[in-house]
Amino acid sequence: MSSDFLELVRLGKTQWWRFLLGILIVLVSWVGAGVAWGMAVVLFAIWTGNPQVHIDPTTGAVEGVDPFVSYLMLNFGHVALMIALFLVVRGLHRRPLLSLVTAADRVDWKRVWQGFGWWSLLLCVATLVDYALHPSAYQVSLKLERFFLFLPVVLIVTPIQTSAEELLCRGYLLQGFGLLTRNRWILAGIVGILFMLPHLGNPEVVTGFWPMAAYYFGVGVFLTLVTLKSNSLELALGVHAATCLFNAVICNYAHSVLETESIFFTTVLEPYSNLVTFVVIAVVFYWVLLVQPKPGVTEDPSGSGDLPTDLL
Repeated sequence: MSSDFLELVRLGKTQWWRFLLGILIVLVSWVGAGVAWGMAVVLFAIWTGNPQVHIDPTTGAVEGVDPFVSYLMLNFGHVALMIALFLVVRGLHRRPLLSLVTAADRVDWKRVWQGFGWWSLLLCVATLVDYALHPSAYQVSLKLERFFLFLPVVLIVTPIQTSAEELLCRGYLLQGFGLLTRNRWILAGIVGILFMLPHLGNPEVVTGFWPMAAYYFGVGVFLTLVTLKSNSLELALGVHAATCLFNAVICNYAHSVLETESIFFTTVLEPYSNLVTFVVIAVVFYWVLLVQPKPGVTEDPSGSGDLPTDLL
């Protein structure tokens, strides 16, 4: 097996029509499952006589449902995405799903936990700094009964959501576009845009379109660069999971696309401050784990050395 992450795409069939059909299958499954679940919720509400549940014609979102139901509804599409991606990679491209993650013969969970742990730590530090500057924006929102209802579901469903998005964006799409170019900045830009576009429908974008668009684009670029530099998807999987679990469990924010029973809640999402904070902690993360790696942190899980120079 090739030790180069981008070259893993060549383990399977790479004709252009396979990627076109694969993307179509994935998108239809992802969007279709979410729409089907939303319609089922609305129809159930009509059948039981709940007048508060309806579909907002401007956003397409289902309004008036319990946050727990809303959380499951929004993530149901990601379960379908994961299944569709597995079927496309295995059936259409005839290669193992593991090739979307690493060149090694198994996932290095230590690397996933390194990404998760460092990013969680940086998020905690950034949140504490923001609290010190804006204490009035934070409030304790813990409701024990609801929190423990949400917690097991969040701990199971959120990693599925984040892993599905990573396997699609930094796995399937990144490796696919890697057949066309090896330039890391072009690849990061393309994947950054593709990662940004579906997130522009999130309700938090109302706080400021351009800074939030820049934030989502920046996240996409950053995780792509992390994937290329580390030569695997494992660190990116950890970072993405840490971000969503931190928001879902520790500190959620106003206008969040996922309403959860978090311990703390911030009533103000300042998009420019959010963007600057992300850039700072992204630079710190990249420097600590990939520029100045600690003992036991390697860049290449195959042990064969660095990436080709045009990717560094």
